[in-house]
Amino acid sequence: MSGSGDSKYPVWRAYFTGTPRDHVGIFIQTQPNMVGTLIQVRGAIERPRGMSHDKLENFNLHASQSFIKKKQLGYTTKEKAGEFWPCAVSEPAPTYQFANGPPAQAIRCNEWQAEYEKKLYEEGLLVDIQKTDDVEPLAGKYPVWYGTK
Repeated sequence: MSGSGDSKYPVWRAYFTGTPRDHVGIFIQTQPNMVGTLIQVRGAIERPRGMSHDKLENFNLHASQSFIKKKQLGYTTKEKAGEFWPCAVSEPAPTYQFANGPPAQAIRCNEWQAEYEKKLYEEGLLVDIQKTDDVEPLAGKYPVWYGTK
């Protein structure tokens, strides 16, 4: 996190163990030692309730037993950090998708996260974007926004 006089917060894509692939969420580091707000969708598209939006404040990322790694997406300002949650809930969470058997193209947390990251960028909530080869696109339709070809 930036110095105490700076009002920028690092924004990370956080990876956690999951099935059938790793789970992802947005982590806004608001305090030292990787403490902040985790925004994600949770649940299972195989169950009738589907997934729902989830916000965990004062979350210690490195203390999570399922935490794998993080990739910095950029920064947000202290003022804009409060707009991340309304932005998240404006993006519909994945619903139940198995009414007629397994879907051809399942929409899970990774696909939701890709849409959410794009929306954060479009709404100007994510600033000083870290466009490096280290941050892989979550969805093939956004290679330009992630800085890849």
